[in-house]
Amino acid sequence: MKKIIMFLTLLLFVLSCNDSGLNNGDINKGKAHGVEVEDLQVIDGKLYKYGEEKPYSGKVITRDERGKIAVIETSKEGLIEGEVKTYYETGKLKEEYGVKDDKIEGKYKWYGKDRSIEIEAIYKNNERETEKAVSTKDKKPYTGTYTETYESGNISQVIKFVEGKREGETIYYYENGKIKERIPYTQGLKEGNYFYYNTSGEVIGKGVFVNDRREGQWLVYDEEENTLIEKIYSNGLEEGPYKVYYEDGKMRAEGTYKSGKLEGIYKAYYANGNIETEVNYVNGKREGSYIINYENGKVREKGNYKDDKLVGDISVVYDTGAKIADLHYTQDGKKTGKWIYLYPGGKVEQEFTYENDKPVGRYRKYYESGKVSEEGQYKNGLLEGEVKLYYENGHVSSKVRFIRNSKEGEAVSYYENGKEKEKGTFKHNKYEGKVTVYYDNGETAVEQTYKNGKIDGSYKEYYKGNKPKVTATYVNGKEEGEYTVYYENGQKQIISKFKDGLAEGEWLYYYQNGKESKKMNFVKGLKEGKQTEYYENGNKKLESEFKNDMESGIWTVYFDNGKISTTFSYLEGQLNGPVVINDDRGIKIVEGYYKGGKEDGKWIFYDEGGKVKKEENYVLGKKQ
Repeated sequence: MKKIIMFLTLLLFVLSCNDSGLNNGDINKGKAHGVEVEDLQVIDGKLYKYGEEKPYSGKVITRDERGKIAVIETSKEGLIEGEVKTYYETGKLKEEYGVKDDKIEGKYKWYGKDRSIEIEAIYKNNERETEKAVSTKDKKPYTGTYTETYESGNISQVIKFVEGKREGETIYYYENGKIKERIPYTQGLKEGNYFYYNTSGEVIGKGVFVNDRREGQWLVYDEEENTLIEKIYSNGLEEGPYKVYYEDGKMRAEGTYKSGKLEGIYKAYYANGNIETEVNYVNGKREGSYIINYENGKVREKGNYKDDKLVGDISVVYDTGAKIADLHYTQDGKKTGKWIYLYPGGKVEQEFTYENDKPVGRYRKYYESGKVSEEGQYKNGLLEGEVKLYYENGHVSSKVRFIRNSKEGEAVSYYENGKEKEKGTFKHNKYEGKVTVYYDNGETAVEQTYKNGKIDGSYKEYYKGNKPKVTATYVNGKEEGEYTVYYENGQKQIISKFKDGLAEGEWLYYYQNGKESKKMNFVKGLKEGKQTEYYENGNKKLESEFKNDMESGIWTVYFDNGKISTTFSYLEGQLNGPVVINDDRGIKIVEGYYKGGKEDGKWIFYDEGGKVKKEENYVLGKKQ
């Protein structure tokens, strides 16, 4: 199902516009009402909560990789429809807009990260029709420059406004400080030369805007595919030849656009010049026969499209000519009949049955030896009943029961010798209650408790022989309080502390003999303050310092005999200041200076007697 997070659609607009919001608080500090996106499944294009038969209506919450709320959407009878809100990493409101038929529709509002400006716009059929920036303070049309930064403090974007309209260049930056994108504006409309850069500062995309629309030739370099894309625009729509080139200038793909839609034959090529894909387009939709080849020119797949849907029988073969699969579609593009995939030797790899585009009945997957590797049952396109996976020796490797595609009840996995490996209970596709992991001899390896799919409560790991390995406590999937790791001999290896899943306070590390090996400090997951490491004989090994997780201050490295080996300094994570290196007698053998992480100034090297052996001069890392 299409996700209605319109960041790509708004690339030239939203990324620079941040409105000041009605909500200046942190959405993550309160309780967000709705269902997490991972608690929903898509059935026939609609959202359902696991374990429920009616399409879901209510709020849908999507979080970023740190667990912070990024988007809250509205689902109406399983479809994203209505209010959408997006949030900054700080938890402050970023955008508010409505969605209808998978498109932004009606009022759109964007709030500046610093809450100094707001941008109001009107959308129709996903197209921005009007836009106005206003001052949050007095709601008057905004004149001035709006600047936004990354969490690091580096500038992320700069936008100029005159009487509420964009004027001049809107500039976006990479986090390394290099310009990413330049978009020209005149009285709120895109007008003039557009440039896109890579992280090294090279132009990899350019074109011209006329009256807010793309016009003429546009060139864009695709860094992921390492290809150059060439398109021609007329009044904002692609028109005429469309070409894609490899880095060496050879053709990667070619086609033709008419009024913004592909028309006629489209071809894609391998780097050796052989055709990879050939298909016909009519009014932007694939129509008629198509062919897909291997790089050596041999046919891999061929069939037919009708109204952009695969129809009839599709033949797929290995480059040897041996059959991979026969796939079957109805004339209205729905999967039907028996689908069988084969290994190169001709043995069955997997088999499914489709009715009305949905898998039905029993399915099986096989090892190349012919032994069953997996089997289960579909009902109306959804997994229903027990699914079993097997080792090649025929023993069950895991089993779990499904109800309407949702794991429910006891689930067990096994070692190849038949002993249990892991056992737990699912509720609405998530672990709930006690989950135990075992060694292959039957002894317990891990004891843990889950609540709504997340570890919650006591967590214990064991070595074989039931000796403790880890003892910890989790709250809602995050470490909380003391987290202790043990050596197999029973001695403590690490005594650490967590708060809300982040390292907090003093962490102590030990050698197997019980002597302290390291002492560290954390604040909200970041290294902070003095850190000390020790040799096993008790002598200091390293004295260091961190500030906001970056190396800072004077660092001292010691030999195990107690003599100082090296002293150097850091400033905001970079070597900065004098450095002195000694031999194990404590006699100086090198002295120099760093600036911004690079050698700078005079470096002096001494012999064993302390006499100058040689001198070198540097300017920011370059030897003079």
